[in-house]
Amino acid sequence: MQNRRQFIRKISVASGGSLCFATLSSTVLLQGCSTLDEYLITDPNDLNDTVVIVGGGITGLYAAFQFKKRKIPFKIFESSHRLGGKLLSNQNYEYGAFEFLNSDKNFLDLAKELSLKTEKLDAKTWTFKYGTQELVEKISERIAGVLPSRQIHFQSRLLSVNPLSSYFKLNFATEKNDKTYLSKKIFIALPVSDFQKINIAGNNLQDKNLTITDYIRVIVPHTKDKDKDSTRSGKKNGIDFSSRFHRGANHITLSASGQGREQLPQAIESIESWVSENVLRSNKLNLNLQAEHIYKWSDKSSTSSSNEIIESKNRAIVSDGLNSLNLAQNSRLESLLVHVNRHIDEFL
Repeated sequence: MQNRRQFIRKISVASGGSLCFATLSSTVLLQGCSTLDEYLITDPNDLNDTVVIVGGGITGLYAAFQFKKRKIPFKIFESSHRLGGKLLSNQNYEYGAFEFLNSDKNFLDLAKELSLKTEKLDAKTWTFKYGTQELVEKISERIAGVLPSRQIHFQSRLLSVNPLSSYFKLNFATEKNDKTYLSKKIFIALPVSDFQKINIAGNNLQDKNLTITDYIRVIVPHTKDKDKDSTRSGKKNGIDFSSRFHRGANHITLSASGQGREQLPQAIESIESWVSENVLRSNKLNLNLQAEHIYKWSDKSSTSSSNEIIESKNRAIVSDGLNSLNLAQNSRLESLLVHVNRHIDEFL
């Protein structure tokens, strides 16, 4: 049995949270190919030197992209039905993160490498011209190969990790049943809160210092011309809000944590009323919001210091607990890419 230090050295943990929304056509295609592949090829339990990437958000996808360029074999295990995590767009609407800073060098370099067009939002920020989903699709195409199921497993949630003499035994919950794999290397690309749900060699990794924040993305199409150049942000009754006009619609985000979560409106009518009065500043507007204009999710962040998190994980790396990443000068997603680049060579 290998010792704990050897065990921990082989685990790299990076944060790349995930939002679960409706399946997009590209993901359906991948899933369809994956289902077909199951009939054509076997799914070996012994993965040997294949890197197991846990999490198919932007962090996991970016890590896979780097492994691909280094010709390192890998498999992605994603607990939901789609790839992309906090990046999701469809029909010109952005449901997740889409505003990036000019200082986000890794995102800009990635866009250039994938031949993706970008456009300015204002003097300090930019976005992908054809939506963040194009970024997800381009990376997916690069890493998927001819038989996607060799690289990507959907609906696979990691339950436990146990060290053997020279391998890790990984237990996943899937749609049909639990599956066990053996691999020498693991790259965990999950938020801290999801990482803590995994039973790692019997360790209790629970962090009680977690803050839950609820979010509501409200997309208001066909906003009047006077709102096109406006970006607003503020706070009302414990609810933070921000608004960005983009591609013919206002993308409005409401968020609250702690007791403020109870103040977030839930029904379409109440959301429309709240947005009209507090964000668009007119209680006379009829926004005609539909269910597809409203998306809700929750996120968890740790209030522990980086040293406490690193210590509680027995020196495993948890990115959104590291103060070394300069979040003030870069967006959070950019910082995750920086984190992957800093540690991937050491990981290999």
